[in-house]
Amino acid sequence: WIHSSKETTKKMANEMNSKVFEQINAFIEMPEHINEVNQKLIKNGIVDIYNQDEREKFFVGVLETHGSHVYSFSYGTKDGEYYGALRNEEGIIEIIRNDASTDGNLWYYSVTPDLTAWELVTKAGKFDPRTYDWYKEAAEAGKPVFSSIYKHYVRDDLTVSFAWPIYDDEGKNQGVLGAHIILSDIDSFLKDIVKDIRGYALIV
Repeated sequence: WIHSSKETTKKMANEMNSKVFEQINAFIEMPEHINEVNQKLIKNGIVDIYNQDEREKFFVGVLETHGSHVYSFSYGTKDGEYYGALRNEEGIIEIIRNDASTDGNLWYYSVTPDLTAWELVTKAGKFDPRTYDWYKEAAEAGKPVFSSIYKHYVRDDLTVSFAWPIYDDEGKNQGVLGAHIILSDIDSFLKDIVKDIRGYALIV
């Protein structure tokens, strides 16, 4: 009976390990895929970052078509402007805006049916993307990178980002594109996958 119990437990652990490994790979590959596909649209001017309606439809559209575990998709410019879209704590998509029109403050807007900004829902204070690890690490590396883990600016959570620097035709940095994951989303998955066997799952 003891031998049988150990073999069963070992098999269950191996199965859980495989599921965790596959899902974490999916978590990691999604932000990389989002940036790889969309960085060319910004680099080549297909999406005009300074056209407000075009920009907002782009960021909201990308976030809508990808997995819910990607919390935010955004772009920080070399001049400190910050644009994008995020999912709030209820999972509803909001538009991010931070430029001269917000006096360098980070504002979140609700989204209209045509994917543009509607009502201002949050004023999150002064914000400069150039001071954050995901921006600095990508700009310094000169290539796509996963950021260090960092404390979220607004929410009480930890975040990791896949960041992709954007250059003009002369090789000058124009900004950094980022796809961001909230680590509590991964934590929730780990709890769900083992709850039926009353187990624990850890990422080391």
